[in-house]
Amino acid sequence: LRINGMVTIIQEDRDELHSLNEELEASFGQLVATEQEVTRQKMNFEALFRNSHDAIAMFNQHHMILDVNKSFERLFGYKKQDVLGVNLDDVIANNEIIDAARGLTDDLFDGNLVKTEGVRYGKGNRALDVAIQGVPMVFDGFLVGGYGIYTDISDRKKRENYLTYVSTHDDLTDLYNRSYFESILEEMNTNENMPLGLVMMDVNGLKLINDAFGNATGDALLRNTAMLIRGASRPDDVIARVGGDEFAIIMPNTSMNTIEGIVMHLKEICNEIKVGEVTVSVSVGWADKQTTEEPMALVLKTAEDYMNKHKLVEGPSVRGKAIYAMVRTLHEKNKREEQHSVRVGELSERLGTALGLSSREMNDLKTMGLLHDVGKIAIEEYILNKPSRLTENEYNEIKKHPEIGYRILSSVNEMSEMAEYVFAHHEHWDGTGYPRGLKEFEIPYLARVISVVDAFDAMTSDRAYRQAMPYEMAYLELERCAGQQFDPAIVKVFIKEMKKSV
Repeated sequence: LRINGMVTIIQEDRDELHSLNEELEASFGQLVATEQEVTRQKMNFEALFRNSHDAIAMFNQHHMILDVNKSFERLFGYKKQDVLGVNLDDVIANNEIIDAARGLTDDLFDGNLVKTEGVRYGKGNRALDVAIQGVPMVFDGFLVGGYGIYTDISDRKKRENYLTYVSTHDDLTDLYNRSYFESILEEMNTNENMPLGLVMMDVNGLKLINDAFGNATGDALLRNTAMLIRGASRPDDVIARVGGDEFAIIMPNTSMNTIEGIVMHLKEICNEIKVGEVTVSVSVGWADKQTTEEPMALVLKTAEDYMNKHKLVEGPSVRGKAIYAMVRTLHEKNKREEQHSVRVGELSERLGTALGLSSREMNDLKTMGLLHDVGKIAIEEYILNKPSRLTENEYNEIKKHPEIGYRILSSVNEMSEMAEYVFAHHEHWDGTGYPRGLKEFEIPYLARVISVVDAFDAMTSDRAYRQAMPYEMAYLELERCAGQQFDPAIVKVFIKEMKKSV
């Protein structure tokens, strides 16, 4: 029995040892599997760290760099050996942002995940827009370091900055636009900016310049004006283009005496601008705001009203002078046009007397003799001076001059009636003329008068491609075209008057 008992005990011990052995083998297998998993995860992390497109720096609990990946080297321009053991903030933050960078580091070492955007600096103090992530490394409940992850967002920031810029700036002058002006005007209504000055400016005769010389010349005028305004303003002033030909300046901390001094200087320099022989001017209005309680809309209206009052006085005079300057420019470009205008003016005066026109009509007729071809200022010089016959396309360009002349003269109220005459001086009695195809009495009377004189002078003057026609032949041509191109009654009086002096 004793032997049997011992055998039983030995058997039980053997079973227990066998069981323990199986447990040990299982534990060892788990340990090996765990170690393999850890190794696999470490390899995966190492691959992510090394191959990531993001720049990654690993650092210890003192924020000293332990390792960086290739993307970090590429982005910031440093080699790994240059930065190992150096404080990460000292490597990629300059004096301007070092305090903010250290603030993020403190947040990270408090165990927080950091996620933000900002500027960091590469080698040579090269600014970089980056998305920033800070990930703490915790082991056994203790923070032992972390990872700084930096994504280059420079392209996105450039797009965002461009969109912000175009939404707040005028694309022609690079000044602020009206939308920005209106928003910043309210933002600047603070005690720190009082007294606040407001200046409104209008370029006189821009439409006239566009009509006479083309929109490209008008655009160049606006850019030049903007440049002069910018040069005469101070760093804290806000300058905006608030309309087609209008500019505005907001002047913080500016007394009325200072505003008026700046305005006088602005008028001085802007009134020296010239487009060809045409002198340009600006009308200016200004107002000041002493307290934040004053309604901003009222201050703006005061400045605008003051500007408009000046424009009413100055604008017509400037435009009138500009028109005569354009005629001078045209005559300088083409001496033949000058001689033609003089002769047409003299002949028109003779014809007007013969027709029994009033003194007012005579004055208009004489002026029209000078101005009837002012629209040719916008025609290419090579066409005006071409020594041979014009091509069809070139002739079509020439045919635009009555309409251009009309737009130019219409810019001056006192010349609105003259503009109608100029518009119609190439219309034909039978309705086959241009630009509107008017006929008979639809054509203004003085336009019918100038049409006869204009054609007669053209026929009896030399051209590079033909000799002048003798007067008798020109009379015959006028008689042939009477009732078709010309008012027959006016032709009859003109020929009779002209033959008196022969």
